[in-house]
Amino acid sequence: MDDTMDAEITLDELKAARSGAFVHIAENLGVLRVDGRDTLDLLNRLGTNKVDALRPGELRETLFTTEKGRVIDAVIVVASARGARVLVSSGKAAVVREWLERYTIMDDCEYTDVSAMYQHILLYNAPRMPALFAIPEPGVSVRTELADAEIELMHVPSVVGTHVRLLCKAQDAATVLRVLEDGGLRVIHDRAFSLWRCETLTPAVGHELTENSNPLESGAAAAVDFNKGCYIGQEVIARLDSYDKVQRHLARITIEAEAQLRIPSGTPLTSDERDAGFITTAAYHPGEGRWLGIACIRNAFSASGTILRLKTDIVSADVTVT
Repeated sequence: MDDTMDAEITLDELKAARSGAFVHIAENLGVLRVDGRDTLDLLNRLGTNKVDALRPGELRETLFTTEKGRVIDAVIVVASARGARVLVSSGKAAVVREWLERYTIMDDCEYTDVSAMYQHILLYNAPRMPALFAIPEPGVSVRTELADAEIELMHVPSVVGTHVRLLCKAQDAATVLRVLEDGGLRVIHDRAFSLWRCETLTPAVGHELTENSNPLESGAAAAVDFNKGCYIGQEVIARLDSYDKVQRHLARITIEAEAQLRIPSGTPLTSDERDAGFITTAAYHPGEGRWLGIACIRNAFSASGTILRLKTDIVSADVTVT
């Protein structure tokens, strides 16, 4: 596929994402099954959100953070009769399992990585979705069938974009996806999805949500319950909130640079040689001929129209806060 055709497809997909419901398939999303009577109590004590009162079939997003309050992952806890399933972000299954096991001392919890069994299909802008099936209430998971395949539908309020998650067996994924496309849902691939995230200021694990930042400065405060009590990293996060010490926040940016450049997450930004923050996401917009992005920017430099500088060994460019 040549660059012109690739650009046209990206712009067409971005237009579809702006105007209606769409499908995005993130690779390597994981599922950890946790069995044992202490499951929800343990997950409640470790994560930022309250999950100990969930009933089977109910779900809630929570964050796992380091002792310094930095983000390890944003996960979905789905309660079951024998414990829970923990839906983790792309490539995070081993990391999250190791982190959970580190804090599992006397608790009755047994972990099994069942990621290979499933395919995750994420549906965004659900209110505009064709009537292919009944969407569950927010925070609820239901089982049904689609094209003779057993599927699980989860309506997930999430800091990384509220969505309906369709979980099916890996071997049924192609059939289910074909039914969704035939029903009018467009598949949006990674490049257009990144541009959509930049336009809507939607954070993602591995970009905005990393161990470089805490939930309050990376757009994830909605996944923190400030009344639930202790969890790993709680003291740091609570202090930042109580004393209004959050020094950075997410902002949209544009970058005047060539399309061929690579601008990785974490690229520093400066203003007159002073630290102004760092880029978290950058995606080239072929229609505008420039990069769109998200950055975690210090409050002093976050006003719309502020010009910052991106400078590495490879590239030097102006960055505008929008």
